[in-house]
Amino acid sequence: MSTRIFNESPFLKKLLAANSSDGVAAPSPTTTAPTGERVISVAGNYLVVTFFGTGADNTTGTCGVYGWRQVDGLWIPFHLIDLNFTLSTAVGVSGEAVINTERLSDTIEDGTVGGPTLGDQAWRGLSSPAGNVAGHAYIPTLGFPLLELDVYAGTATDVNALHTTM
Repeated sequence: MSTRIFNESPFLKKLLAANSSDGVAAPSPTTTAPTGERVISVAGNYLVVTFFGTGADNTTGTCGVYGWRQVDGLWIPFHLIDLNFTLSTAVGVSGEAVINTERLSDTIEDGTVGGPTLGDQAWRGLSSPAGNVAGHAYIPTLGFPLLELDVYAGTATDVNALHTTM
């Protein structure tokens, strides 16, 4: 008999309804709770994320991950990590969340600049198998009630993410 350890559905959810080619501005403090399809309500201790998109094999994208915390009515974004990813030859299936013209990422790397502890394996985990096998990242949610994933294309045509918390 197995025991489920998931606080939320173990199934991955598509982040954006339509893939993104544009970068977004880094989030700024606000007096209203952050909303939108890039904002995730946290239901666990870890974010699990993988990426996909269109473009040639070995094209790239980036995802900035931010945690949101409220302080006396002010919502403040905290930069957690930047993830750089590379698309592979592995594709989805026609009619599914990742379709047959979209490539899965097989290489995911920490692209954060200037954070001495952010690259520490104890802080986060990266499964970056290469070889056209989907990779993933798992990132501690650090008690943030909301996370924001700002995914954008580098050399890829457009990109998106699949995520869950556990």
